[in-house]
Amino acid sequence: MKRVLIVILAAALILSLTAVLAETGDGWVLVKADAKVYAQPKAEGPAVFEAPKGTELEYLGVTKYDEARNAWYGVSYKGEKGWIDSESAQLKWSTLY
Repeated sequence: MKRVLIVILAAALILSLTAVLAETGDGWVLVKADAKVYAQPKAEGPAVFEAPKGTELEYLGVTKYDEARNAWYGVSYKGEKGWIDSESAQLKWSTLY
């Protein structure tokens, strides 16, 4: 019984730390395929900039969802800010040591 409780508490701690790191902006977004970064969290209007595959964008700690429930990450790159969709990019974050 004690082992089960320890495993549950450890899992809860890991999930809590993951959520905190993801929401504090202590991460980055890796571009999986050439993608456009937009001024709003939707694929409308002109792109703020284009990000080639492999580019690491600064994650601003904000994720929004559009009407179709697609995730959009708030990002920054070389002074430009915008939104990239989760289909084109992967959210990553630093690990604690």
